[in-house]
Amino acid sequence: MATIRKETTVSASPADLWAKIIDDPNIWPDWLTPVRGLDEVVEGKVRAGLTFSARVGKLSAKIKVRKVSPGKEIQWSGGPGMMLAMGSGMKGKLVFTPSGEGTKVNLTMVTPMMFAPMMKMMTGLNTGDEMTKTIANIKRLGDA
Repeated sequence: MATIRKETTVSASPADLWAKIIDDPNIWPDWLTPVRGLDEVVEGKVRAGLTFSARVGKLSAKIKVRKVSPGKEIQWSGGPGMMLAMGSGMKGKLVFTPSGEGTKVNLTMVTPMMFAPMMKMMTGLNTGDEMTKTIANIKRLGDA
């Protein structure tokens, strides 16, 4: 397994940051940079068990929300549908912790060892670069 960790601190409170970037999966492409768009409109707020189709780079993929603790933590899996069905794929986690400055944000992405090179070939994306861009987007949106 390859693990990438990024963190930042934003001025928004955990609840406000959650409302800005997590509640509505339709806006995830605004901050989660590997997601280039959604293949469907997602109805309702984010919830555990929610699965939706998205474009990850050049690849059609699925995103499954695995755990939701509003204002605190979200966990998801992403990748080709058959890989998610087998329990594989990339696993992401965002943790929001209140701090004197607003919210400390920890982003973790775990990729099965052979999955990263395959995803780079299939999508054209470098996971490490995308997570650096993602945490920068979270910072920008959390400070706006």
